Amino acid sequence: MKTSISFILIFLSALLFSSCVGKRKVAKMNLQLDNQKQAELSMQQKLIALDNAGDEKNKKGEIDDSTATNLKNKLSTEIAESKKRTENINATAATIRRGMKRKQYKNAIVFNTNGKAIINEKNEDVLFVDDLLKQQNFIKFNTATFFPPGGFAIPGEKLEMAKQVFKPVLDSLIAFLQKHPQRKILSNIVCYGYADEQPIKEKSELWDTLTKNINDTNASRQLLNIELSRLRSEDIAGIMKSIFLQNINQFPDSSLTKMRFIKLGKGEDYPNKTITDYTTDDERRRIVVIFWNALPEALFEQTHSTN
Repeated sequence: MKTSISFILIFLSALLFSSCVGKRKVAKMNLQLDNQKQAELSMQQKLIALDNAGDEKNKKGEIDDSTATNLKNKLSTEIAESKKRTENINATAATIRRGMKRKQYKNAIVFNTNGKAIINEKNEDVLFVDDLLKQQNFIKFNTATFFPPGGFAIPGEKLEMAKQVFKPVLDSLIAFLQKHPQRKILSNIVCYGYADEQPIKEKSELWDTLTKNINDTNASRQLLNIELSRLRSEDIAGIMKSIFLQNINQFPDSSLTKMRFIKLGKGEDYPNKTITDYTTDDERRRIVVIFWNALPEALFEQTHSTN
């Protein structure tokens, strides 16, 4: 009887010992989880830095509102998910400190392996967005350079000159897309038109055109200037589209069907929100801003009218 009890005790001890994980493996796993945690904390800092960079670019008027909103929402989600993964790492590490069975050890290995894969994927996304936000992807030009006073269409004799001025924007987009040929990217060419606060002379040819477009002969100065700026943006967007079509063979195949042309009249809004000394008839307000954005297609909401 005593022999049987001793055998059972020895068997149970051996079974218990075989089901536990050695201290060296536990220590190694703790180190791996700590490394994973540090990688997540580093990721959070990078995401916060990108969020701040996006805000700064938006303040300067170098990114369209839809892209700025979608990018900010995406970065906020990524930061929250990274913090959640950090909490899970802490919970797993706490379990290990209390002692770990072989099954738990295997689960921890899978957890750590998956965590590394996620970090690698997110790092690629961070590098992509960082590269985008560092691009000099915009130009601003005084409308007086091409448009006649109060005008909104570039005369034919200045068209080729205008294309030479605008083409570098498209060239920089092409160069960026060629660096990321495997990504599914939606690209935007954005044209924002602006106007100063000068009134439109009543019964003038320009006044007739603007009031007819908005079907309101009693329209305020602000509304008329919004329409004037919209027409300017429409004209420039059309030129940008023609430049795109002339250079379409330089675009990666994956991006050709995902190109949008966004045009919007901003009226008397300040082109650069960081400038505080604009005047009523400031020529720095009579401009068209052209820039591009290129982000993963999933980030974009279809909120703009395009053609």
